[in-house]
Amino acid sequence: MTGKLFKKAAVLAVFAAAAGCAAAFPGVDAHSSESRDAAQSLYEVIAAEIAAHREQPEVALALLDQTLARTKSSEVGELAWRTALQTRNPDIVLEQARAWAAIDPKAGLARRTILVNAVEKGRQSEYVELLSRMYADAEDKAELITDVTTLLAQPETASAALETVLSPYWEKQAKNARVQLAVGLFRQARRDIPGACRAGRTAVRLSPDSEPVLTAAADLCWQADRAGTENILKNFLARHPDASAVRLIHARVLSRTGRLDEAMADVKRAVKTSPDKPVILLNAGQVATDCRDFPKAEEYLTRYIDLVAEQNPDADFSSNDIWLKLAGVLHENGRHEEEAEALGSLTDGELAPQARLREAAALAESKRFDDARAVLQGAAEDYPEHLNLFMTAEARMLIEASRPEDALGVMKTALAEQPDDVSLAYDTAMIAQNVGHFEETESILKDILSDDPDHVQAGNALAYLWVTRDMNLPEARRLLEHAYRLSPVDPYVLDSMGWLCFKEGRYDQAAEFTLASLKRLFDVEVACHLVEILAVSGRDHEAEKLFRELEQRAGSDALVLDLAKRLNYKIK
Repeated sequence: MTGKLFKKAAVLAVFAAAAGCAAAFPGVDAHSSESRDAAQSLYEVIAAEIAAHREQPEVALALLDQTLARTKSSEVGELAWRTALQTRNPDIVLEQARAWAAIDPKAGLARRTILVNAVEKGRQSEYVELLSRMYADAEDKAELITDVTTLLAQPETASAALETVLSPYWEKQAKNARVQLAVGLFRQARRDIPGACRAGRTAVRLSPDSEPVLTAAADLCWQADRAGTENILKNFLARHPDASAVRLIHARVLSRTGRLDEAMADVKRAVKTSPDKPVILLNAGQVATDCRDFPKAEEYLTRYIDLVAEQNPDADFSSNDIWLKLAGVLHENGRHEEEAEALGSLTDGELAPQARLREAAALAESKRFDDARAVLQGAAEDYPEHLNLFMTAEARMLIEASRPEDALGVMKTALAEQPDDVSLAYDTAMIAQNVGHFEETESILKDILSDDPDHVQAGNALAYLWVTRDMNLPEARRLLEHAYRLSPVDPYVLDSMGWLCFKEGRYDQAAEFTLASLKRLFDVEVACHLVEILAVSGRDHEAEKLFRELEQRAGSDALVLDLAKRLNYKIK
């Protein structure tokens, strides 16, 4: 049972006991107002739990607020506050925190919520006074300051003014290592990296043999003092050679400085020392991946999954990003069918759409195109908000499989389902162009521009289509000049402007625009354009020199080979 469920179960138990006492003990009036109130409260809490489980937090809160008004129970106040978190609405969370604090002024979570809000809104007098009361009431003052400092160690809240408020409390608890680590996190959030490292080093001096303290301090000091961080880790390992977690951090440091063999030696020793600790296997797999030792990475990540399942048969991996990590390793090992199988295990959560794309790609690598399409089609139904993404991926897969007409059919079907999706319309136009359906491309792009004349990509694409076909050049110039005004450094717009100038015989301007495009983004087609512009404008030496550079970089590209044929260049 999770902590949240335990909390709800405890609340239910309180009201169930109150509601049931009348029936359990003779002489107690089962019809008294107290018994009726308890029964009503029990009903509301149960109904709220059902609503929350159905992801209807607003309904759950309405029920819990009734119970809270009647019972003045701190337990119900906390339950309402936790339910408010489901709404992801800061105002609702704050409202519930205030209601809870009104009943139980010392409720820690409620006070922390109010404190953070006061800091975020800049109500300094309020948070200064509240923090003072919280400190006075705290049984473990070091724990309070650690928690509050860590909570406020965010870029949007960690300010110089707030540090001035917190500093006296830090000084009072200066001999506590956890407080020092929290100070380090706060300074890190303020981008005071040297200050963060100083706090980390202080924490290590206070608790020189604490593995958690050392690992946290290493994180704080890595940016400021890499050599010093490595020495801290080495010294600790000299005293505690079996500290596997620290050894893996040391391995990561070694891998980041290019000492991959030494790093892997540390990884293997850590796993040998702690073969039954899932977290060690997981981190070992990640460091092995960083070291590009993919066979070992696969071994460790697979053992991690097996070990967690063995130790906890009810473990749910359906939304765990371990499948993405393992799939990446399997991909590097060239085992695409197993890669697809791993990705197929990630079925829930925010990473699932990404997993479906990668699963389809892995199946395509295995030449299982029909299975890959089935995955993408199923994903488009399961995640309609990402329809464009999945349909475009399927279309591109079909193009790579030399089935361009099928690809266009997929995109047109998707566009028929979501005709107002501008991004989908644009992608459909680009695939229609690749297939050679120029009139259809032109029609779709015109429709986009009729709704949004400032759509840079559509304007550029339509103008470039006309330029390449030597048609509507005055209208193409109007579109491109407008796109250029809106996005003057877009490399695709710059190339289109260059190719238009070339078609108009303005060779110097053509070269300037095209060179500017290449400086922004190298593209084989754009480089071919520049070679041709230079050659036609009589700058033969520059043209051939650029061609030879392009030949070294992309000599087998069909565009380069075609250019060489047209300009009578010999391929070396």
